[in-house]
Amino acid sequence: MWLVVPATRGLRHWTALYIDLDRLHIINDGFGMHVGDSVLGKLGELIRLRLPPGALAARISGDRFAVALPTELDTAAQFAEALREGAEQLGSSHEGSRLDVSLSLGVAPLDTEAGELMHSLAAAETACKAAKDRGRNRVEVYEPGDASLVRRFTDIKVLGQLRTAIDEGRLWLAAQLILPFAGAESQRPHFELLLRMIDGDGNSVGPDRFLSAANRYQLMPEIDRWVMNKAIEMLKPHAQLLAPHSMSFAINFSGQSLKDEEFVDFVIERIGSSGLDPALFCFELTESAAIANVARAETLMRKLRQLGCGVALDDFGTGLSSLAYLRQLPVTMLKIDGSFVRDVLKDPRAESMVGAIAQLARSLSLTTVAEYVETAEIATRVAALGVDYGQGYAIAKPRPLIDVLAELPLLGAAAPAPRVAGELALEPAEKIVH
Repeated sequence: MWLVVPATRGLRHWTALYIDLDRLHIINDGFGMHVGDSVLGKLGELIRLRLPPGALAARISGDRFAVALPTELDTAAQFAEALREGAEQLGSSHEGSRLDVSLSLGVAPLDTEAGELMHSLAAAETACKAAKDRGRNRVEVYEPGDASLVRRFTDIKVLGQLRTAIDEGRLWLAAQLILPFAGAESQRPHFELLLRMIDGDGNSVGPDRFLSAANRYQLMPEIDRWVMNKAIEMLKPHAQLLAPHSMSFAINFSGQSLKDEEFVDFVIERIGSSGLDPALFCFELTESAAIANVARAETLMRKLRQLGCGVALDDFGTGLSSLAYLRQLPVTMLKIDGSFVRDVLKDPRAESMVGAIAQLARSLSLTTVAEYVETAEIATRVAALGVDYGQGYAIAKPRPLIDVLAELPLLGAAAPAPRVAGELALEPAEKIVH
């Protein structure tokens, strides 16, 4: 669907309204579909009667309307507020129950150069969604200075790019090496698998560009499954080299997948049918996601542990009840939140937190990883505090997983040598880390 606005001599401003009828499903369920249809008809008539000369309006989906107004932003916001008040008057008593009608409206400058209708309306749609998030029955005007609106607007645009990238096979996996310090009981290296996307211009972009949109629009379960399938597909040809427990690969999964009742069975089936040793895998879940749904987190973790996989709590130390949940969740690894690690040289409290987590983990026979080890000095300090592993640019930068796997024979031959506490000693790894 394309938007064509008429050329008007001297006209410089077009404004878009994105209108969403609140809780139409409740009207349909409570009063019947015929009542919901009647409300939609009355709303359409209300919009039609109030349109100023030269304006355009359309119903663009079941409960949503769009209006293009040849006015300034402030005037359009006043028009939107009048529509909102008018819609409230459509409410009535129906068979002894009150039928309430309200609108959430977004107002924004109309992008007349975008071509396709939904692209032209993106900013107004962003403001409308913010109106719903902020309580419904209100008007929100898109302001470039409103950080939450700008983030949502960006996410709407990125979402389309992400869906296209998935459909066109433009996602790929990188791997970041995680190495043990001298005090670690195990000298087994790990890799964390990291998701990357090739954008429309052929550039590789990191998750900071697209995971916000994936989380906001519930796309993470699909992405988590893609990562799981792709990891197994790439690791299977190297099963013999990987069999002797020489290393492990960490895979992140989201809180959204944790809420998916089928995800546990999916993971277990994929690992079980892969022919790969389950001990190759360590699954990472952020502490906040685990605490938000602790019962399901515990169920998933126990099943993964029974299968032989490792389980890590990522960003550990930021939750309000970190210690309490350690008794309940069968984790094997704690990844210390990077905010503590980054400040370990300049903030005594951060240093104390890292040391306390390392000591606690060791008493519970859990492995610790310091994230964001960006300098050799930080590596030296966290190792002295008793942390087992380091991850960050001072250890190794992420590389394409396909390159890491191609050099597995070289890595296997260069078994990690004992390390001096705090010394990076990357000689074996430097052969495969650029």
